Order: sequence, then structure tokens, then C-alpha cells
Amino acid sequence: KIYNDLLPTTTPVVSFTRSIYPIHEENGTLLANLTVDVTVDAFQNVFSLLYDESEEDFYLLDENNQIILSSQIENGLSPDQVQLAATKGQQVTEAESGSLLFQEEISSGDFSLRIVKVAYLSNIFRMALQSFWVSLLSLLLSWFLVLVIVLIIFEKLIRRIEDLNSYTGDIKS
Repeated sequence: KIYNDLLPTTTPVVSFTRSIYPIHEENGTLLANLTVDVTVDAFQNVFSLLYDESEEDFYLLDENNQIILSSQIENGLSPDQVQLAATKGQQVTEAESGSLLFQEEISSGDFSLRIVKVAYLSNIFRMALQSFWVSLLSLLLSWFLVLVIVLIIFEKLIRRIEDLNSYTGDIKS
């Protein structure tokens, strides 16, 4: 029996279907088809952890490199650019727009999905520059801290030498 009332009909889903055959028979008859519907909201919740919404885009492609889910339809790369990058088979590809496309394939048995994450070079350079300035500030702060510690140690050492000098002067008199 097919249960169509589990999800509202207006909820978009991505369906995965598996055919189930008997394990012990080599050319067994089909026992059942198992279909799992995953809501688009569930995908978006998972993918929201994988990218920065304000600076990156993501695309989910099926085994035919058709976009089935995207974070940016209007402002992102064209579907042709994403599909072209996906067909190249490289994990990192540079698009014509100067952005980097990172992709990972998830496959199991009969189905295959590809996740494409688009990082724009302007954001990458900005984050690299921020990292540089934070590292430089940390280095300068560390040097200043070492300088203060060395000055405190020298001041205590000089004070002890002066005390020793005054004690030897007292002993001589």
C-alpha cells in the first residue's frame, strides 16, 4: 500500500528508490521497491551547516548532473556552469566568473548525488586578509608580552645586583 498522506502534498521532496531482491537467490524476483522521501527543508538544514549563506552557494546535483537543490537560483552561477564543473570530475574547479567550485560525490548502489559548493574569490581573499591581520596582531602581541616579561626579569636581576653591591659596600666599611 502506498501512503501518500505522510507528507503534505505541497512539501517538495527528493526521493530515493531501492529495489529489494532475495539475498540467497542469484536471479531472484523483485520483492519490493523501497522509496525514501527526504524533504528539501531537511537537505537545506544539513547544507546550511556546510556553507556560509552570505558568502557561498551550494548546489545538489543528481546522477545526470541536473540541479535538484540550490541555495541561489537568481544570483548564483548558471546551471550550465555548475553542470560543466560537475562533469569535469575534479574536486576543485575554477569557474569563468572567477569563483572556486568544490565538489564531493555521494554514491551508494543505485543512486549518486553530487554536492557543489561555490566560494567566490573576493570572499576567499577577504578571509585570507583577515586571517593575515589576526596572525600579525597575535605575533605583535606575543612579542610585546615577551618584552614585558624580559624587562621584569632584568629589573629584578638588576635590583638584586644593586642590593649585593650595597651589601658588599656595607661589609667593606
